[in-house]
Amino acid sequence: MRVRSFKENLVARLAHYELVNFTERLLSSGGMPPDDATLVAKLLVKADLRGYPGHGVTRVPPYLGWIQDGTIKLEEKPKILRERKLTAVIDGNHYIGQVVAHAGMSLAIKKAKEHGAGIVTLRRASHTGRLADYMEMAADAGLIAMGAVSVGSGTTTFYGGMERMTGTNPMSFGIPGRNGRHIILDFATSAMSMGEIQKRIAHLEKELAPAGPARKPS
Repeated sequence: MRVRSFKENLVARLAHYELVNFTERLLSSGGMPPDDATLVAKLLVKADLRGYPGHGVTRVPPYLGWIQDGTIKLEEKPKILRERKLTAVIDGNHYIGQVVAHAGMSLAIKKAKEHGAGIVTLRRASHTGRLADYMEMAADAGLIAMGAVSVGSGTTTFYGGMERMTGTNPMSFGIPGRNGRHIILDFATSAMSMGEIQKRIAHLEKELAPAGPARKPS
């Protein structure tokens, strides 16, 4: 009989829907409206199931912290600032990022189906999670999609550099395929997401971040 290692015994296994329900309750306890907590919980667990723990349930503590310190403003709601047939500008008012992004993609899909294209930009949205989730929304509707985020803070070093110069600035593409087998691309200018780095710093996996390229002496 194989004896399980200590590390294996520490791994808790539960059905994903139980994790969704638990995450939803945590977010609701922090003040998120029920429908919004459900949406965020499903997207966080989906990220874990897809193998992207940096955008998974490990995001719950910072989200609750941002609600508490006012970074996420639950008293505000996203609103459309300007709108035309093909375009719209949404002010997220620092509300829950996934809710703002979901609303933006829903509007873009509606415009694309009615007029052939939909271009929606977001302002002052909080952390939106995986861009791939919103590209999948469009692909499920039979549409090709592209999304990008401008991260204002300097968090990322250019290849071969030594100092932080730009944000991670992720972008994503979605192309519908047969039977839901879509082509989804989601990447950024950094080798790792900030959430994944924070996860490792928290010693959840006790692994070091991968080393960057060696800098040649001048």
